[in-house]
Amino acid sequence: MKSFLLLAVLSILALASCATRPPEKRMEAEAQYEFKRIMREYVIAAGDATNELVRAELVEQAVQGFRLLRELYPDAQPWAAMALRYRANLHAERGERKEALATYAKVGVLYPDQDWEVIQAWRSAGDLLWTSGMRKESLDFYRDIVARFDTPGQPPMYETIVRIARDRIAEVEAP
Repeated sequence: MKSFLLLAVLSILALASCATRPPEKRMEAEAQYEFKRIMREYVIAAGDATNELVRAELVEQAVQGFRLLRELYPDAQPWAAMALRYRANLHAERGERKEALATYAKVGVLYPDQDWEVIQAWRSAGDLLWTSGMRKESLDFYRDIVARFDTPGQPPMYETIVRIARDRIAEVEAP
């Protein structure tokens, strides 16, 4: 009984705090909740699944959940950009290379101010092509990384991604 009362009080407080938030903050909080729910219920569960049919269904639900999140909260940052990139990752995982590449490319177009999501999407797209043996085709993504993120003062992780992109470009373009 005590736990029920505590849960009821906490629920009322949570609802009250949502009601007093500005609409953009409320939408961001809802998008964050939804992103984390999709990750927990579908993505992580799919990784733990031992049955391939169950796993495939969980991945499909995650893809659709991320699609719906972006439709409902297209401006809730960084969650909408993350949802788009994770959806691309799932397409790549399922072997849907064309869909994955198109979705990775959308991250930079729709969310250009989300640097982390953009560099990760472009890196993933380049790596997908690279590991598929399509090294020349991967260069566009690697060149975009270098052009945009090879600037002084970038975080160390960005510098690492830029260095790898430069190395791959040099490897393909070497005489």
